[in-house]
Amino acid sequence: MSPPAGLHHIGIYIGGGKMVSALNPTQGTFVHSVNAMPVDGYYTYR
Repeated sequence: MSPPAGLHHIGIYIGGGKMVSALNPTQGTFVHSVNAMPVDGYYTYR
């Protein structure tokens, strides 16, 4: 199963207005505000 077309990174909401994101292997993972990045949509992937 493949992720939706145009999916550029993975982010998980961890509460308190924060997310943990994995942008790419070079940058690794980090915790940031949900307002730190522009959003064009939310997707659920299982």
